[in-house]
Amino acid sequence: MTLNIPQFVKNQRNGFLRLMLIILTFFVLQPSFAQAKESQLSVFDHEVYWVRDHAQMLRIPKGSSAHEVLARKSEFQDFDLERIEIDPNGESDYWFYFQIKADVEPLFLSLPNLFFSQIELFKLEGNQARLVSKGGIETSDGEKYLKYPGELFDLEIQKGDSATYLLRLNRILYKTFSARVFSGKRLISLQQRNFTAEGVLLGIILGVIIYHFLIYIRIKEREYLLLSIYMLFLIGLIASISGATYGIVSFPDPRWNYKLFNLLGPLTSIFSLWFSVVFLEINKDRSPGYWKIYTTFQVLYILAIFFSLFSIPILERTSYFLSAPNSIFLLYLGYKRYREGFRPAAIYLAAYIPASVSVIILSLYIYGLFEYYWVIHNSLLIGVVLQAIFFSLAVATKLRMLKDEKESILKAENINLEDKVKRRTKDLEHSLEELKAMQTQLVQSEKMASLGELTAGIAHEIQNPLNFVNNFSEVSNEMIEEIEEERAKDKADIDEGLISEILVDIKENLSKIAHHGKRADSIVKGMLEHSRSNSGEKLPTDINALADEFIRLSYHGLRAKDKSFNANFKLDLDPNLPKIDVIPQDIGRVLLNLINNAFYAVNDKAKDGIEGFSPEVILSTKVVGSTVKIVVKDNGKGIPDSIKEKIFHPFFTTKPSGSGTGLGLSMSYDIIKAHRGKIEVESKIADSNHLKESSTEIILILPIG
Repeated sequence: MTLNIPQFVKNQRNGFLRLMLIILTFFVLQPSFAQAKESQLSVFDHEVYWVRDHAQMLRIPKGSSAHEVLARKSEFQDFDLERIEIDPNGESDYWFYFQIKADVEPLFLSLPNLFFSQIELFKLEGNQARLVSKGGIETSDGEKYLKYPGELFDLEIQKGDSATYLLRLNRILYKTFSARVFSGKRLISLQQRNFTAEGVLLGIILGVIIYHFLIYIRIKEREYLLLSIYMLFLIGLIASISGATYGIVSFPDPRWNYKLFNLLGPLTSIFSLWFSVVFLEINKDRSPGYWKIYTTFQVLYILAIFFSLFSIPILERTSYFLSAPNSIFLLYLGYKRYREGFRPAAIYLAAYIPASVSVIILSLYIYGLFEYYWVIHNSLLIGVVLQAIFFSLAVATKLRMLKDEKESILKAENINLEDKVKRRTKDLEHSLEELKAMQTQLVQSEKMASLGELTAGIAHEIQNPLNFVNNFSEVSNEMIEEIEEERAKDKADIDEGLISEILVDIKENLSKIAHHGKRADSIVKGMLEHSRSNSGEKLPTDINALADEFIRLSYHGLRAKDKSFNANFKLDLDPNLPKIDVIPQDIGRVLLNLINNAFYAVNDKAKDGIEGFSPEVILSTKVVGSTVKIVVKDNGKGIPDSIKEKIFHPFFTTKPSGSGTGLGLSMSYDIIKAHRGKIEVESKIADSNHLKESSTEIILILPIG
């Protein structure tokens, strides 16, 4: 059976993407290594074979061809790791010469993703070197054997054959030579295990990112957003190092792939610093010295982004030179905050321990103190997974601590508020009692004021007929004296006709005296009738009679109080109005309040001297369905819409200070509501050219039943 390696790797890459979101306990299975001691590398089973133990090497300036290198074969020396030097600018080429004997097929040469600029594999055929394929970050995908998370070459060797190869590497960033040879079957096995492990680890980090971002959307705490962004850039960085992003995120121009890798470093560090100072609550006011160091690092990382974009040699890797001092600074900040009693700092420090250890391992790997193993090569990935978990715990601990502090503060504040509420309640109860007493006094004052107006009106009503009685009595006495004088004359001089005329006048005067006496008597009887009725008892009441009585009482009361007062009033009473059950005293008080207000309004408008204005109040009654409608209309200034809703509020008045208590309409409203009735206001305010047309109607609606 023939293995289709490119198709397999493509399928495995899709499997890796599916595994990115699976969060499981990961495992790492390390390959076993079979090493031969002879100069020729014999591949006789499906194990992994290291090329370094069977290779010779030569370092020469960049630019020599394979033919030129073959001419210098005598200069090759046995492989020695000490001869490899880190060469970030790629000024030299490293050539490796090795022979392979194949007892299985197909065979592949693999190198981990170590960011070589250029890789070329040549197969020697006689005296010629045939290019098999290319690799490296500057090589386009079309020139490579396969899109692969590393470097993969088909050795093009048949089972039972032997072949000699030249391998060129340019730009050494890791002091190691990790070329390996294995069969197609072993390739499938290794990649399946590696993809699974990397997928699980990256999936854990991705899960942490999504989880914290969703929490940020809900509670809007900056720590969650910054941690998500930091982890997002970090996962991109470590995926680039492990080769997991190869074939997923790549540019047509291979140089941009390397720029992307160099950009991820400073971006990760920027958000790592930002998250740390926010989480540890470091700010310019609390720690100005540390804030300056933080700002300096951020400026340097921003410059590193610029250096990476423009591929400035050496400087493009500024962020990697800063990684050690940056880590030390962040660890010190965490330690300082822990010593200050900030509990989440302990978990923050614990989160940096695995990441710091992984950075140390990676650094030793870069400088050749560790050989390539999957765990070594992916140590940063493993450390970051642990860091993500610890950071999640740290943020959760901090928020829980803040929540506990808030609850403690709220609890203490609640106790304080309860005490204040109790004290305030006592004060309010005392104030309420005072207000009730004051309200009682004001209501009594309003009643007394109404009683005063009522008394003045009654006095005036009685005074008028009494004046008539007195006047006609005096005139009659004078007429009787005239008769006596006339009769004292001689009979011949007595004017009987005059006496007869005087007697007729006296009779008319007596008739008028009797009429006005009855009028006064009816007034007194009416008031006695009102005074004898029980307070709060509803009685069948003639609303027309009540209206007639109280409009006259109001008018004469105001006339008695203010001699300058003058107004007309009209009655438009429905003769078919039935008696309704009401409390006469209360409805009388309502009518008196409304009529007094109407007379006040027209009198106030009359003082403005409007030409042609005649103050008038109209009181009308009407049966509307099952209700009695009472309307008190005046042609005063009107009521603005802005205060219509307020006029029935207690203590609201538009009269000058001292002219009213503001309780009259409020009491009237309550009385009408108590009678299951309604009180409405309709008002018209004319413009300045038609002031006479302003008017107000107060409408009372009382049920008949």
